[in-house]
Amino acid sequence: MISNKTAEAIVEEMLHVTWQGMKTGDFDLFAPCFHVPQVIETFQGKRRLANLQDLRDVFESVRKFHASIGLVDLARHVVSAKMTTPEVIVATHETRLVCAGNVLKRAPHPVMSEYRHIGGAWRVTHSQYAVESDGLHGRDTRPLGPRAD
Repeated sequence: MISNKTAEAIVEEMLHVTWQGMKTGDFDLFAPCFHVPQVIETFQGKRRLANLQDLRDVFESVRKFHASIGLVDLARHVVSAKMTTPEVIVATHETRLVCAGNVLKRAPHPVMSEYRHIGGAWRVTHSQYAVESDGLHGRDTRPLGPRAD
């Protein structure tokens, strides 16, 4: 067995670490949580992240978006998480963009992700963000890399 942690505990830990990296601007904390290459999807379409530079570009773009809306917290909670094999977790979490004064920037949105145990660590290998094109990932991932579809 890879870990005695539950799928939900693994995903919660990943959400915590990625938010800490995003909040503090620590790409070196954030990046090991992801495997590249990978595809991220939004209502806008699919984008392939071919390498760490593509991942860094998304990281910086999302941080700029957070700053532009005055984000103070990225409130995320696991809706479901299931280990489909000992090395694969499929999970959904919900994200709320909380701005100053505890104001939500928009309605919460779900994110479905696949996590794989690679190189001794759990890593996000694919994500689908249910966001419109004028928001966080829809606009911010648009210029990255070649279209994956």
